[in-house]
Amino acid sequence: SPTGLTHRPLPGATPIACGASAAGSLDSSDGRSSVRGATFYADNYSFTPSASGTATITLNASPLDAYLVLKNSLAATTSLAADDDSNGGTNSKITYTVTAGTTYFIEATSYPANATGSYTLALTCPTTTTELVTNGGFDTTRANCSPATGANKLPSRTSMRSPAPANRAFSRVNCRARADTS
Repeated sequence: SPTGLTHRPLPGATPIACGASAAGSLDSSDGRSSVRGATFYADNYSFTPSASGTATITLNASPLDAYLVLKNSLAATTSLAADDDSNGGTNSKITYTVTAGTTYFIEATSYPANATGSYTLALTCPTTTTELVTNGGFDTTRANCSPATGANKLPSRTSMRSPAPANRAFSRVNCRARADTS
């Protein structure tokens, strides 16, 4: 059970804030893993990132052999991602691309069945959203076409938008057409 947080075994999950950590322990009073099965104790957490990008979740425990599960719902029987030992020794680490405003669920559990022990769970979330636009992020409405040749000059650094508005459609400027019509 998490220390310092209100823990609710299934059907609830303890909220964990991005950038926070939680100390807890697996014991026989905990709920069971919906992914690993009825012989695995599990503490459940939830988080909702405010920005899209890469989130990192770590589960460190000793001597407990930690196992970490990321799910899209509390009762999910399959995982979005899972890990046993990627954080060194018997510690777990998941790096996953999350979507802003979507709630994710973390299962802190163990690799062996019916294992108990203390752990520390830590969560790092993206702080800004990176958007991909088809033209590489240039605001082509400010492109500079050469009247003499029709060649497209790249926009200056000051005319680039980062990140580009999500609802704005970009298209390449046809400088030849512009040069011919001016």
